[in-house]
Amino acid sequence: MSVEIESVSSFFKKVNSFKQEKRRIDYFNKNLTAAAKTILVGNFNPKIDLKMPSGAPPYEPNEDAEHNEKLYEKMGRFMPSGQHQWAREKMFIDFLQSVPPEDAKVIIAHKDKKLTEMYPNINKEFISKVCPEVLGWIYLY
Repeated sequence: MSVEIESVSSFFKKVNSFKQEKRRIDYFNKNLTAAAKTILVGNFNPKIDLKMPSGAPPYEPNEDAEHNEKLYEKMGRFMPSGQHQWAREKMFIDFLQSVPPEDAKVIIAHKDKKLTEMYPNINKEFISKVCPEVLGWIYLY
């Protein structure tokens, strides 16, 4: 399904950079990772609302952080559940500080459902063509 890439932000940048839709689709299909798919689900699935304040929280970008695909499995912790709001927000900030700075920006955009503002070619129409299941999945969270 995917090849190892440097980060989710580099994947989205590359997908967004293709002018021809066929090339964009081919690259997407060959390089989609579980982490990128999780971000897409959170951004495009209307059933998911993290119920967090919009915008960037106060966090310190970690210039030394490296991409770790396994780390993104923890994103489900941000979903509203029995935890206090402050606890989820603290986990979210801790997560942002454990990923590369450019990935943190993507995570914040995903939280606010504004990924398309960063990457205009990665929009609901494109996702419905290449990965329509993203629009209805919840279990990744």
